[in-house]
Amino acid sequence: TICLIGSGTVIDPKVMLKEIDMLLENNIDISGLQLASTAHVTMPYHRLLDEAIEKKRGAKRIGTTGRGIGPTYSDKAQRNGVRVIDLLDAQRLRERIKGPLEEKNQLLTKVYGMPPLQKEDVIAEYLKYGERLAPHVVDCTRTVHNAARNRKNILFEGAQGTLLDLDHGTYPYVTSSNPVSGGACIGAGVGPTLIDRVIGVAK
Repeated sequence: TICLIGSGTVIDPKVMLKEIDMLLENNIDISGLQLASTAHVTMPYHRLLDEAIEKKRGAKRIGTTGRGIGPTYSDKAQRNGVRVIDLLDAQRLRERIKGPLEEKNQLLTKVYGMPPLQKEDVIAEYLKYGERLAPHVVDCTRTVHNAARNRKNILFEGAQGTLLDLDHGTYPYVTSSNPVSGGACIGAGVGPTLIDRVIGVAK
């Protein structure tokens, strides 16, 4: 079985590697774990801003997890994000975070009264993450389409739920993506004709 984390997700490599280490410590095989090269990466400034923004809302807080997911998706939409593939090349990562980090440091220091992040420290930390994740990085869309061509069983799984959907949920108390069943097509890079069954879980 291949476990593929798709393009539509955002991942925190620090958290992901902790989970990988936990699996390895328990002798669980992770050779089937794959990660889309185009998935967006939660950077340290995303986590800091998520917490600061939520705190500033006071009584009107939304109830985010504080893990930086919303700010990561915001940067993705602004074409200002860092993707998994950017962690595999030092020069590429340096170019990708230059503008965003300068902007986020302005927000952290001047708006939220927090210390700035040091660019070289961030680059060094995330390049190490990239080195460890590199063996798992794949072209998500090609992987899924090859599986479909070979008539493999494919299960798309989404987190959250309909009422947390950014467009169709109880806005603004929603997540930052589209977890409805149709979101599987966009998140994995496939057409709707590839899906022949939808299972909803309610609690």
